[in-house]
Amino acid sequence: LFFLLQPSNFLARLVPALAGISLVALPAFWWDFTGEKRGLVLAIALALDSVFIVFSRAVNPGIIALAALLWALTFLKHKKAGLAGLSLAIGFLSGAAFWVFLLLAGVFYLLFRLFFDAEKVNQLRELIEIKQLASSKAIIAFFAALVLLSTSFLLNPAGLGDAAGGLLEFWRLVGKPFANPVYHPIYLLFARSLLGMLLFIGALIGLKRRGRKELSHFLGAAALISLLVAIAMSRSSYELLLAPTFLFWIAAAWWLSEFRLDFKLFSFGGAVLAIFMLALMVYFSQNLRKLAALDIHSPQFINIGLMALAGLVLLVSSWWLINHAWPNSSLKRVMSASALSFLIVLNLAGTLSGLK
Repeated sequence: LFFLLQPSNFLARLVPALAGISLVALPAFWWDFTGEKRGLVLAIALALDSVFIVFSRAVNPGIIALAALLWALTFLKHKKAGLAGLSLAIGFLSGAAFWVFLLLAGVFYLLFRLFFDAEKVNQLRELIEIKQLASSKAIIAFFAALVLLSTSFLLNPAGLGDAAGGLLEFWRLVGKPFANPVYHPIYLLFARSLLGMLLFIGALIGLKRRGRKELSHFLGAAALISLLVAIAMSRSSYELLLAPTFLFWIAAAWWLSEFRLDFKLFSFGGAVLAIFMLALMVYFSQNLRKLAALDIHSPQFINIGLMALAGLVLLVSSWWLINHAWPNSSLKRVMSASALSFLIVLNLAGTLSGLK
């Protein structure tokens, strides 16, 4: 685009934004597999998640790499080998992140074979036929797109020499020093995708309770490995966090689509409990925000830290008391709804602040 048109900030951000928008539409092509409700919840979650919004607005090819790989798998599912080859060519040109995501996809397949029986593995192979990539349509589409895109539609033949730049960048990535502490990706996930992580944990617990341990173990292992790879491979940019965040929302969409809330639960006692829980969560989050802005050696750090700890103790003890004193009470659902509402508002606030 820079070769064809005049370089600008708008053009630099255009392709990542289009890639992010395409990911919101992606679940619609899997509705026969996920169901319309779960697919719709996943689409809304991806549209509002601050991690995806940040990388959709940044001059960063990471979200292009993820979108290219996911669309390639989607086209293979719909037996569109040519479009799959085109998507892989776009991913090939999107930098080192594509190769990390491709490596993770291979690891996920091995995990699927580990946790599921042969029948489910065969169903997956029938759903996504990788052998389509060896067809003439896929090969011609891949190389044609690779040549046209890398040479700016044959106007810049020298660009073909940079086509394999992403693979070389991936190879050199291991030797690069970390620009931030190793734990920085975890901090970013807590800051940007706390709601997704908590819903992911809730979904894993729900899957186990419903007797679907193999799916729970698979999603848990896949998310853990993708997070470890993101920590190990991220240097100065953190687009690899898109992989665990995407897995968080896949599981969270299942949990949210199954969640049922009866507003009759909010009687006088339920309303009082909901207000009490929301007040505690606001108190805890505000003190936590103040704590994050203070230096660890400042005198106020201990005072604010103790206040935040007190709020956390009250939250945990209230939750424990309700669960053990009234195990079959509807108040448990009131507490869950209150926590979910607070986290959704918090996530939306972070998303809107990221749009500024």
